[in-house]
Amino acid sequence: MYVRPSRPPGMTEIWICMSPTPPEDLAKTKGARILLAEDSTTNRMLATAILKGAGYHVTAAANGRELLNALRAEPFDLVLMDIFMPEMDGLQATAAVRAMSDERGKIPIIAMTAYAVESDRESCLAAGMNDYVSKPIHKQELLQTVGRWLLETGQVGRGERHEAQEEILNPAVLDTLEEDTGHDTAVEIAHAFVMETAERLEQLRQAVEKQDFAALEREALALKTGAGTFGATRLQRSAEQLELACLAGDQGRALEVVRALPKIALAACKALSARYPR
Repeated sequence: MYVRPSRPPGMTEIWICMSPTPPEDLAKTKGARILLAEDSTTNRMLATAILKGAGYHVTAAANGRELLNALRAEPFDLVLMDIFMPEMDGLQATAAVRAMSDERGKIPIIAMTAYAVESDRESCLAAGMNDYVSKPIHKQELLQTVGRWLLETGQVGRGERHEAQEEILNPAVLDTLEEDTGHDTAVEIAHAFVMETAERLEQLRQAVEKQDFAALEREALALKTGAGTFGATRLQRSAEQLELACLAGDQGRALEVVRALPKIALAACKALSARYPR
């Protein structure tokens, strides 16, 4: 049973009991992208295991700043966020998300809180959060709440649709590059980037073999910068995902991202070579 508070103005708190979402409806939310912000390693691991076990893709952050960086770099369907975190807490991070002018500002945000005091619940909702779940984490409550909000807001698959529509190269960036450097120079720089990218992919492969996540982070940062220069949008986004995963210490996510990078990099390099043939 899911329990959610509703408090009309001037009235005492009313508890509304809602029937559990049927399993067949929850199944429709599988594959959704969840951004989890939790500073406790134990809670982060537990929530991630539960969500992944239910078929969700999970990216983890250790505080509000990391959450905002991840949200700017990658599309998500729902945010699950602790309230008390270092550097930037959940209420501050929620305010920053709600201030975003695009679709990211409307993403469902569910608080995770160990406090049951009414004022704490109201603070969550007043900050712009949609709902909350209690800690210690309870599997049924967590999955029911996440699934219900994904279904209610129609967020399921928004991340995948965004990725499918994302262009390999941004022509406007390349046009600006040519204006700034001249066409012939742009051609030379583009081909140098293609060669450099091949070298970085090899460095990434070696870093994975050695489980050297510091090296992965360095190579991801360099690849992100180079991709941005040439408007390689998808490659830039993927490299930033890898960088953020390494910074957050999320080794599982980092390895997941790095496995997909060669294909994305190859597509960008092919597109550049097609635009700038020799």
